[in-house]
Amino acid sequence: MEMDQLNKIMDRVSEIVENNTTLGMLDNLAMLALVLLILASVYYLIHIGNRFVPEERQLHLGLEQAKLLFFLALAVWLVVWLFLNASMMLSVLTPFIIAGIIAYAFNPVVKFFTKFRLTRTQAVAGLFLTLMILLVLFTISIFPRLAYEVGELSKQLPVYSRQWYEFVSNWYESQLASYSILPDSFSPITDYFNLEMNAITDWLMGSGQWLVTGVSTVASSIVTLITVPVLAFYFLKDADKITVFARKTVPPDSRPWVFPLARQIDKVLGGFIRGQLLVALFVVFLSGAALLIIGIDYAIILSVFAGFMNIIPYLGPIIGAVPAVFITLFTSPSKTVWVILAFVIIQQLETNLIMPKIVGEQVGLHPALVILALLVGGAVWGLLGLIIVVPIAGIFQVIVKAIIQWFKVRYPSHFDPEL
Repeated sequence: MEMDQLNKIMDRVSEIVENNTTLGMLDNLAMLALVLLILASVYYLIHIGNRFVPEERQLHLGLEQAKLLFFLALAVWLVVWLFLNASMMLSVLTPFIIAGIIAYAFNPVVKFFTKFRLTRTQAVAGLFLTLMILLVLFTISIFPRLAYEVGELSKQLPVYSRQWYEFVSNWYESQLASYSILPDSFSPITDYFNLEMNAITDWLMGSGQWLVTGVSTVASSIVTLITVPVLAFYFLKDADKITVFARKTVPPDSRPWVFPLARQIDKVLGGFIRGQLLVALFVVFLSGAALLIIGIDYAIILSVFAGFMNIIPYLGPIIGAVPAVFITLFTSPSKTVWVILAFVIIQQLETNLIMPKIVGEQVGLHPALVILALLVGGAVWGLLGLIIVVPIAGIFQVIVKAIIQWFKVRYPSHFDPEL
């Protein structure tokens, strides 16, 4: 009897798996059919439109245009598929992504060392040896205090949140509650904006625990610890071979526009990654030194947070300074002005001296577009979106400009020559 029940359960599981697989295949077929329908509609509409315009302004879809539309549709389908399967692909590709970012960031350093008659393998080995020494020194000197500060701050954060709420509430009741148009207490305002201190505290604690748990999970994974340095080593060592191989895969007819486009994307992506990492490192050291000199509790973790947030353009420096000011108000109120002044000076140094020299205008986006991209990235992907959305937007802008330029060259009569 028990065996019959077990067999029924196994049959039911197999049926569910088969149905899910069938549904997945149907979804892919439906998506492919939708793409083909869109392409057929575009083709049909173009032919209808050609009947009402002079011959010199007509659009003709030949083999070259059909290939372009096909690859664009394939790229759109690939992006959608990756988005729908992001969790699965992210877990598989995480070591490759991390190793690629490391290799991309340190490739100029390797090129610099090869100028001193070192082979690329020797330069990469020397770089990794230097990084290992720095990592050991960091583990011995800074990591114990960093771990201690993280533990203590996680314990005190609910207390600081409650103290902050009481401080704002008392200030409101003493300064603003006398106005007839405002409520008598601060609670109705928090209720109106759906702000609950317990919820805010839980969110802060949850975010901190998510960050610590995520970092700990990656750090504790033996596979990741081994795979990432090995992949980064080979990516750096064989960077020239990888570049040559990538160049050979591009058809000769497409190289005149693919290579310049790739160089522009490399300028945007490389400038942002290397520049932002260096700027973040500067901010960590400057803010850490300033907070230690002033004598603020949790100086190491606060400076690391400020540097990490600094990767986010425009909003990052403000977000990074808030916890330091917030904590100083309750641990050392008399030093709050000095903390604010220190972060203002660091921000001015970063904006007017460090950023123009290191990053410059690599991304090439208008500030309004950067802010729009940050809002979209934050809403869709959260903290990760705030970090990666700006270079993605910069690359998208480069590709759109290249497509527009291609149409201008191919169909000059459709564009104003003065623009």
